[in-house]
Amino acid sequence: MSSTRAALIVIDMQNGFINDQSRHVIPKVVELVERWEDTGRPVVFTRYHDYPGSPFERLIHWSKVQHTPETEIVPELSQHAARARTVLDKRIYSYFTSEGADIAAWEGWTDLVFCGVPTESCVLKSAVDALVDLGRFRPLWGLFSPMRCVSVEVPIHVSVGRDLGSGGVCCRAWLLGGM
Repeated sequence: MSSTRAALIVIDMQNGFINDQSRHVIPKVVELVERWEDTGRPVVFTRYHDYPGSPFERLIHWSKVQHTPETEIVPELSQHAARARTVLDKRIYSYFTSEGADIAAWEGWTDLVFCGVPTESCVLKSAVDALVDLGRFRPLWGLFSPMRCVSVEVPIHVSVGRDLGSGGVCCRAWLLGGM
């Protein structure tokens, strides 16, 4: 992985997504972000914002992460977010909003490493989108950091991690062990 063409994308590490099942991932993400920053590589944080009348609210009656403090990055990562290349606000699961895609293209990133919550939706969607041809990103490899991601439902997280690791998205232990 080229040190100048790789970026760490920290997905939705927000107060509204942290609960008893996900709290343990915070120090792991902090460690990864700190190690990544030490290499001088760029870090991007995303923040998901649900909204009144959204499909989530209409279809599944889910109306969380619409207001502060739920939309804020967890306190343990707030200083890192302040130093990040950008904090991308989004209303979709994926990092690849038009702004996110433009940033990746402008920066010339070819390697993206994803970590964060929730694994089964926003992290997975971002990793899968990194693998599809978005018109400007060939090749763009999505790297999944399975020990730095979590789902509310552990069986879903294990399944997604297994699928990402063997189904085309690369899991690189060397990336976690020694950048």
